Amino acid sequence: MRRKIEALAICLIIIVSSIVFTACSKVSKYYGSWTSITCEYQGKECSTNEMVGSFSMEINEDGTAKYTCYGIDAEGKWRMNDDGTMTVVSDNFEDITFEIRDKQLVLDMNDLVVIYDKQEE
Repeated sequence: MRRKIEALAICLIIIVSSIVFTACSKVSKYYGSWTSITCEYQGKECSTNEMVGSFSMEINEDGTAKYTCYGIDAEGKWRMNDDGTMTVVSDNFEDITFEIRDKQLVLDMNDLVVIYDKQEE
């Protein structure tokens, strides 16, 4: 009986460890620098530099984020949401929620859509 309990405990530890490592690896792919590559304003594609200047963001493993938006530097915290989106919260701006599409972050601000690519380290 004791061996069955030990075997069950070992199986549970392996299952829980697998779940934790899988969840961490899904989130860790977002750590790093992100830069806007293009935007869409009222349905027309354009360069972000033409519209508002460069948008950039740093997503850190400790849950913090640093970003530049409209030439203003800000810091905040980021989190993954249950619906698969990512939200950055800061005292300087309203909460910013990104959709994740094809390994890109997409910020939809009504008439303006900004697409970010992760920069290679």
